[in-house]
Amino acid sequence: MTGRVYIMGAGCGSSDMMSLRAFNVLRSAEAVVYDRILGDGVFELIPECAEKINAGKASGKHLIPQYEINKILLEKAKEGKIVVRLKGGDPFLFGRGGEEAEFLYENNIPFEVIPGISSAFAAPELAGIPLTHRGFSSAVHILTGHFKYDKEIDYTALKKSGGTYVFLMGLKNAEKIQNGFLAAGLDKKTPCAVIENGGTSAEHIGLTELSQLAETAENFVSPSIIVIGEVCTLHKKLYSKKPLWGRNIIIARPFERGEKLKKRLETEGARASIVPGIKITSFDIAAKTLVDSIKNHKYIVFTSRTGVGFIMDKLFSAGYDSHIFGGKIIAVTGGGTAEELKKYGIKADLMPENFYTEDLAYLLISENADNILLLRAENGLKNMDEILLQNGRTFETLYIYKTEKADRQILPENFDTVVFASPSEVEFFDTDRTDFKAVCIGKHTFEAAKKRGFDCVLSKTQTDEGLFKAVCGHDNNICIR
Repeated sequence: MTGRVYIMGAGCGSSDMMSLRAFNVLRSAEAVVYDRILGDGVFELIPECAEKINAGKASGKHLIPQYEINKILLEKAKEGKIVVRLKGGDPFLFGRGGEEAEFLYENNIPFEVIPGISSAFAAPELAGIPLTHRGFSSAVHILTGHFKYDKEIDYTALKKSGGTYVFLMGLKNAEKIQNGFLAAGLDKKTPCAVIENGGTSAEHIGLTELSQLAETAENFVSPSIIVIGEVCTLHKKLYSKKPLWGRNIIIARPFERGEKLKKRLETEGARASIVPGIKITSFDIAAKTLVDSIKNHKYIVFTSRTGVGFIMDKLFSAGYDSHIFGGKIIAVTGGGTAEELKKYGIKADLMPENFYTEDLAYLLISENADNILLLRAENGLKNMDEILLQNGRTFETLYIYKTEKADRQILPENFDTVVFASPSEVEFFDTDRTDFKAVCIGKHTFEAAKKRGFDCVLSKTQTDEGLFKAVCGHDNNICIR
């Protein structure tokens, strides 16, 4: 059975600038042939199980020639796979998507084109430059600046038509573009803008005039676009810079724990990457052992939401359900653990005001608790055990999982902030750098980060919201709400 190829535009900017159609198709992809230029977070949307093929093209450098890309699309489709040809911007605007679609048509391969927001429109708009404006321009010319001969562009005809001129891939030919318009008689003071990495957290905008365009362009790198026209004067009025624009933040938590914070930071303009410092491995505890331990104790203590998930999976797979906790007094260290239990219809009876295991230990003592079962990580802090022991409480500890250093940590370049949610994430974070902000949840994480020599900030509350506010507080207390 022949598969289907989706020639898809990923849009310009972050992943939330993709169309819903593109998002849904990408999440079901079995093979993805992707370009070099993708917005923040787009690559992370590709399913982990999907085959990923880098067909990126830089100026003058093609990892895979176009005929080979066509061949790959054909082969993967003939394997019966859902194939996504993932392109930055829009696939039909200087993206060779039309050629690929023709090739598929000629080889009887079913395909669908999914439009994307081109940088020709998105980058200027996000930079506060409307391509048309009743007071300045009623026409837009979109051109490729990737040309071999000056004669390919008729600058005289362009000047006569008037309007706004947008050049994609024109950075290296900025001098030719400048001289072409000057020779055609366009005013040397005509406003211009160069926009690098438009719509992303790495955005760089330069305003200039036509006579200085080539000189300005020397300070920019690809991918960049050039905009020429009076509409560029509106940048200062219409540019709405996001509060965390330019920030490069690492979240050292496991993916499932960091996604919510990542999206929140990206909404405020940051480039956020989840790079887990740890991997979590559950122990193969017999269901009967777990059930017997629960039945034999009055107080059941959950010390993390991770432990909740492992325990409930074990119980459910063995045919048990939440009723096993009937008549028990449930204690948790914090709000996240309590929220996780709610998913299974279990309400926490005891939770300390401050989300620390020692605070929970003292709360249990104040409740005259005894016959306690601690469900916890093997290599977590042992302060709860020590406090309970010192106060003569009887308890059993059942180790549910352990944390270890992640097998592989690929850190983005030039990160300025790292978010840590546990001492083990700090311990196993793979860097020799100390020139960044370490935003920490909880005093134990803070102390571990200080020990490594990091410049630390402690979140006021041990929640995602607290971490978010702590990150934003580095920049003149912006975003605090």
